[in-house]
Amino acid sequence: MQKSWRPLVMAVAVSMVAGVASAQSVMIRKAPAGGKVEVALNSTVVATGTANADGDATLPLDLSTISKTEIDANVHVDVCDKTRRVVIVEKGRAALLLPDGCDRRDVAGLFWVRTVNTIVVDVSAAPPSLLLIRGSYTPPKPVELNDAGEEKTHNWRPSPTGLALGGGGSLNNYFNAVDDACGNASTCSGNNPSISGGVSGTYWIKRFVGIDPSRFYGLGGANYHTVTSATSETLDSATQTFQTKIKGFGYLVGGGTEVWVTPKYGVYAEVGIARIKGNDQNGGPGVIDDTVRYILIGARVHLGPKVSAGS
Repeated sequence: MQKSWRPLVMAVAVSMVAGVASAQSVMIRKAPAGGKVEVALNSTVVATGTANADGDATLPLDLSTISKTEIDANVHVDVCDKTRRVVIVEKGRAALLLPDGCDRRDVAGLFWVRTVNTIVVDVSAAPPSLLLIRGSYTPPKPVELNDAGEEKTHNWRPSPTGLALGGGGSLNNYFNAVDDACGNASTCSGNNPSISGGVSGTYWIKRFVGIDPSRFYGLGGANYHTVTSATSETLDSATQTFQTKIKGFGYLVGGGTEVWVTPKYGVYAEVGIARIKGNDQNGGPGVIDDTVRYILIGARVHLGPKVSAGS
């Protein structure tokens, strides 16, 4: 064996480590779907099969039939009317005779074929291409093409203009409500997180500029709130409840994102902080001055005309 040539000729193959195969195999790729495929070793056909719907088939190759565990080999592809055949020929040995009506195409190079390898041959190319893989091989998923013959890519639907109505659920968390009510009492506790719902209506003048009738959606705006805070205090067997109710305006900052699953329906998620502040509406001494963190997830429906990707 002229092993000194291997560093040069192996440049035409790609070797990948993917575990050690227990037996030699040949994967034939991109043959005619449902067509006959074969593997020949020297002058003998050693395996026969049928290509699947993707044009792929994996056939065994047993080097022990020629009392070898490795060989230096040339590889050819016979292209016949209904058959694709991979011919692996040990250096210095005779190849299978080319049948009438077939065309033999050479894979450039001399390959070090071993029992741990999977030989992957693309028989559709001219000249054919070959990967020499250590271990098993999983081919990549086929590329999907669009009507223009170009590779398909995922394009998000454009955000629509016009009126969009939305609604969703929100998880809220006050910064200081429990601490303010409890003070330094060691046995005091409270239920801080709460769940609420929300609705919105936005008229988008442009794709990135809108007027929201309930709040300014996005980076900043204002909120109008009605809040009732109740604190119960128990001394011995007597329980007293203090209640503070406020109404007012505060700032709102946050951000969100929306994805239009169809031209008419979309989903959105929003996070933000709202200022809650005011005096007791019942004339009591209570005051609330706090901020609320919220996470809002919901859905929207577009009421305007259908939006096209080019509009």
